[in-house]
Amino acid sequence: MIRYPIKILAGFLIVFLLILVLSFYFLGTKVSNFTFNLFQSVGLSSFYNLSGLEDVIIDAANFRSLSNKLSQQEEENRKLSSDISRLLFLKRENEILQKALNISKFLEVRSIPAGVFSFISTPSDSVFLINKGSNDGVEVNDGVLSIEGILAGQVIEISERYSKVMAVDDLDFKTTILTQEKGISGIARGSLSGNMVMEFVSENEDIIEGEVVVTSGNDFLPGGIVLGKIGLVKTEAGGLFKEVRIDPGIKNIKLSNVVVIKK
Repeated sequence: MIRYPIKILAGFLIVFLLILVLSFYFLGTKVSNFTFNLFQSVGLSSFYNLSGLEDVIIDAANFRSLSNKLSQQEEENRKLSSDISRLLFLKRENEILQKALNISKFLEVRSIPAGVFSFISTPSDSVFLINKGSNDGVEVNDGVLSIEGILAGQVIEISERYSKVMAVDDLDFKTTILTQEKGISGIARGSLSGNMVMEFVSENEDIIEGEVVVTSGNDFLPGGIVLGKIGLVKTEAGGLFKEVRIDPGIKNIKLSNVVVIKK
């Protein structure tokens, strides 16, 4: 684009020289001098105008080039951001798979990593849905743990691609448990109050608050899975059993990924 003003200027000079020669030949020296001075004035003015036009064209070309570079940079930034997000996602997936593998080794069971995509809580129910179903090997009564290995619930319904899980605080949830230190056994039930109830703890048992509670392995779950801690112990005069409350470990965890375990 910069060549066009130069071509115009060159054409102007050729015409100027031709007119100068003709004026000198036919009209004499004075007229030719006048013609020269006239064309000199006009030529310089045109030259400066064309030079200014050339500068404008150069600026426009530079602006267009800069705009194209900025567009390319923005596209590269978007691609880089997408690549980073993908790498972070893959890193997270790898961490989840590694934790699921660790759980499998520790409990000596087969595990299936899954994602949580919906929670449903009513006055009588506490359930959530996971994105794995019968096509992935999930079955009714399979246990469900957080990726940290804390008991989260039990599979109660399945379809091909997703499953419904009854959370540990659901009124219908129950599992056999024991305290980790003293081995005091009982049954844990959901209560929808944010806590769980440990039933059938004799008045004679020396159970203490803060003790870790794990599954005993006498039902659908393997033994040794952490459920929570003893949160409250009450003794009633003349009663056969103590009132014991459990703080489930899962209530302090944001469930986004879980591990389905098969006994």
